[in-house]
Amino acid sequence: MGLARAAVRIGTSLLVGIAVLGAVAGCSAAGSAPTEGPTSVSTTPATTTPTPSATATAGPSTVAFASLAVGACLTLPAGSDQQAPATAPVVPCAQAHTSEVYALPGLPDPAFPGDDTVTAQSDDACQNAFAGYVGVDVYDTQLNFSTFTPSQADWAAGMTHATCVVFSTQGDTTGSVKGIGSGMPPVAG
Repeated sequence: MGLARAAVRIGTSLLVGIAVLGAVAGCSAAGSAPTEGPTSVSTTPATTTPTPSATATAGPSTVAFASLAVGACLTLPAGSDQQAPATAPVVPCAQAHTSEVYALPGLPDPAFPGDDTVTAQSDDACQNAFAGYVGVDVYDTQLNFSTFTPSQADWAAGMTHATCVVFSTQGDTTGSVKGIGSGMPPVAG
């Protein structure tokens, strides 16, 4: 009886193997047979297209001003030195924006030195950092910069850096100005 069971197992395995081999051979034979007329083979992988996020077309997201990063594009009016607000409206740089963060220089005083000193130090630091981000000196472009400075309360909370933003004198723009040189980003219209 043991021999009969072994023969059945071998026979079953052999039949399964032949069936699989026949299926594979049939597929490759069909795939290699000559065809008449043009054929098309899709080389595009089957993928799903993600649904655009709500932030891609929605209004700006609001972030804490102290957490802004270099390269962030803002819809916050720029053009004069001012104290940093609590929050900032951030949009993708491909969307219309008023300014772009290009530097976050730390200020040297361990204790709050007063508004006038913070403004003067921020202006100097932002002017010095401009060419490193844009690619040319501020005097060689139609772009300009302004600074957002920490208040005494911000300083006490640990925000001891200036926020330098670059903006176009022609109005809102689209695209980043990083490395743009003396060129101009597209004006939003």
